[in-house]
Amino acid sequence: MIQLLNPKTISAPNGTYSHGVLVTEASKFLVIAGEVAIKSDGTGPDSLIE
Repeated sequence: MIQLLNPKTISAPNGTYSHGVLVTEASKFLVIAGEVAIKSDGTGPDSLIE
């Protein structure tokens, strides 16, 4: 089974992109995509420290 993971607490993915994928068959395999500097409200950070 393949489960696409797109938490509501971060910005929605574009197109067919998913933030993560969980594969559960004979074993479990989790793939996590890279981080994007966009807040859940669609804005960017005010500084690199944020």
